[in-house]
Amino acid sequence: YDNEFYFNITAQNQTKVGIIGKKNTDIEKIFPKKNTDIQYLNSTQELSDYQTIIVSEVQNDLENLGTKLKKAFDHGTQVIYIPNSSLSVNDHNSFFKHFGNLKYARINESKNSITNIHHTHPVYKNVFAKQPENFEYPTTTKNYIINGNLSPILSYSNQEAFAGNITNGIANLYVFASSLNNLDTNILQAPIIVPTLYNMVISNQHNQMQNFYLASNDFMLVPAITNN
Repeated sequence: YDNEFYFNITAQNQTKVGIIGKKNTDIEKIFPKKNTDIQYLNSTQELSDYQTIIVSEVQNDLENLGTKLKKAFDHGTQVIYIPNSSLSVNDHNSFFKHFGNLKYARINESKNSITNIHHTHPVYKNVFAKQPENFEYPTTTKNYIINGNLSPILSYSNQEAFAGNITNGIANLYVFASSLNNLDTNILQAPIIVPTLYNMVISNQHNQMQNFYLASNDFMLVPAITNN
């Protein structure tokens, strides 16, 4: 796949993004610096100052982090949860218990293909120039089975969610079923991750990525004409 990403942004409001946990430069590359201000944080900082918080493979004190992030979530902060694959379901569920009935049910340690793009999900609003088909399926080698009232964004061939969200009406909690490191998945090498993560991060803004074309051999983002 190409290493250059081209996309249209319909507004220039900069989104303040806080990342708690592991540094992942592949994720950072998705976000243009002129549109996103990314800062690495610790859980003792004031989290509600950020429009989006990414929980990136955090290993410790998830219960207390969940308490703090629930308060920020209730005030409109988007939360993206990327699990640390070394932890048990109980460890992760100490975080999720603050967000209703959402939880990880068990761990799957066999290879699984991510085959379904839920293109009608709000994350993909105005994204696709055509409905995706015949694309190379990304895979995971280890994932958690997600239970709860989740709206799927990407899912496996068995219909279990790889990524999805819950909402409180003013913010979203986005949850992944696996870490995004290359030991557990090749999703960061798949074109679909670009509009997915980008629009998760700025989903409370009006500058969503638009007009994404996905094919079997290549991909491009076609600029949209807007009236902003």
